[in-house]
Amino acid sequence: MNQGAVLRVNTQNEIVPTAPIAETTGPERVKRAVVDAARTLFAERGIHAVSVREIAREVGVSHTLLHLYFGSKEEILRQVLSTAYDMNARLDEAKTSREAGENVFGTFIDNSEQVRVLAAAIMEGFVPDKIPFEPTIGKALAAKLGEPGALRPDLDPALVSAMIASSAIGWAVAGGWLCETFGIDAETHEAAVKHLLGEAIDGVL
Repeated sequence: MNQGAVLRVNTQNEIVPTAPIAETTGPERVKRAVVDAARTLFAERGIHAVSVREIAREVGVSHTLLHLYFGSKEEILRQVLSTAYDMNARLDEAKTSREAGENVFGTFIDNSEQVRVLAAAIMEGFVPDKIPFEPTIGKALAAKLGEPGALRPDLDPALVSAMIASSAIGWAVAGGWLCETFGIDAETHEAAVKHLLGEAIDGVL
């Protein structure tokens, strides 16, 4: 291990090293490192439980520098949740409502760490304007499902989109616990749940 490495304890009570970044590194690289470190810490412990000093220590820079670059922990959170998903591209690839739903589910699962931050932000009472990517995803999916012939005419595309997203968020946040509790194969559950979601969309919508 490098002598300059910083140690932290993850949610499995394992001591793991992080690589400090020199303060002489360019501002954009430091900012990216801060956002990445904050995402991991927020996902593991929640927003309120993590201090700016801890994020700075994780990255290997001073707490003063973080305040200079971001101003507050809330701004760091906003930057974490502003990280763009390739959602529009994945929706454009979808030719049916089933594929659109499966692609959204897959995107949430692929970004499960960020989804856990989203869940923590909502549960800890952060106001919606601190969660900038959520409306973008919802509107993009609703627009896709609102195309002619995508859904039965009596169904609201926004409501269907919200139901798909809620299922995806639930699995991204609690997939491991659900697998253990219900005896589901952890190696294959994501593909299986995506398939069941597709079957439900085909059968009901």
